[in-house]
Amino acid sequence: MTSVLDHTAPTSSTLRRVGAAAATLALLATAGLLLDQSGSARAATAIGFGEADSFAVLGGAAIKNTGTSTVVGDIGSTTITGDDDLTADDILLAGAKNPSSAAQAQLDAGNAYTVTAGQGPAQSIPVELAPAAALPPVLPGVYSSPTFEITNTMTLDAQGDPDAVFVFKAASSLTTGSSSKILLTGSAQACNVYWQVGSSATLGTNSTFVGNILAYASVTLTTGADVVGRLYASTGTVTLDSNTVTRPGCTTPVTSTPGNTPGTTTPGATATPSAPATGGAP
Repeated sequence: MTSVLDHTAPTSSTLRRVGAAAATLALLATAGLLLDQSGSARAATAIGFGEADSFAVLGGAAIKNTGTSTVVGDIGSTTITGDDDLTADDILLAGAKNPSSAAQAQLDAGNAYTVTAGQGPAQSIPVELAPAAALPPVLPGVYSSPTFEITNTMTLDAQGDPDAVFVFKAASSLTTGSSSKILLTGSAQACNVYWQVGSSATLGTNSTFVGNILAYASVTLTTGADVVGRLYASTGTVTLDSNTVTRPGCTTPVTSTPGNTPGTTTPGATATPSAPATGGAP
C-alpha cells in the first residue's frame, strides 16, 4: 500500500503548467483590481485651464526641441530653444509662440495643477496600468498611485458619456514604455483626461499618449512619441524630440470645476503650485 505521505517529484511539464496558472491568476487579479477600482472610483469633474486653454505646451523653465516636431496649439515659456524661427527644420507650429496671454496662462496652469491634485477622494490602483494589452478598460473616476507606468495598451471607456472625466494622480512620476498606447472608447474624449504628476513625466519612444499632463517638474517626450493633450511643466522643462502634440478640443461643452473659471486666477499669484507631499499617494 502506498502511504498518503508519499510524494512523487513533479515533472518539468507539471511545473510549467503551475507557473503558467500562477501568472494567469496574477494577471486576472490585477485586472480585477482595475475593474473594481474603476467601478467604485469617485466621480471626477472637468478642470478649467483659463488662459492656458489654448496652449498645447507650457514650460515653467523652458521648452527644448530636437528634430522636427509638430505642435497644434500655442506654446509658451521664458526660454524656447531648438525652434529657431519655427521653421520646417524644427517646430512646425499651428498656433502662437508666447502670445500676450502666456504669463496669465502660466498662472492658470499652476491653478489647474492644484485643482486636479485636490480631486477625490481617489481610489488607489496599481502602479502598472497596462501590464498586458488584454486588460479590461478603465472607467471614469479619480485614481491615485505613488507612480504610474504604462507598458502596453491602456483603454479608457466613457460608457457612452462624452462628458465623462478621468483623473490620474501620481505622487511621483509617470512613465510610458516604447510603443505603448492609450485608447479611447465609449465616447471618451482626450480633453477630459487629466494626469497630475508630482514630479516628472517621460513618454517612451513611438508611444501614443492621450490626456493633459500637469507635471510639477518636467515633461519629456522621447523620439517619435505623439500626444493628443496638453503638456504643462510647472517648474521645469518640456523636452520634445521629433514629436506631434495636438491640443484636444471637446465636441460637447464641459462644465469646469467650481472656482476654476477661465481668467479668475488672482493677478500676481505664483504660477508654481505647492510642492507635492512625499511618501504617499495624493
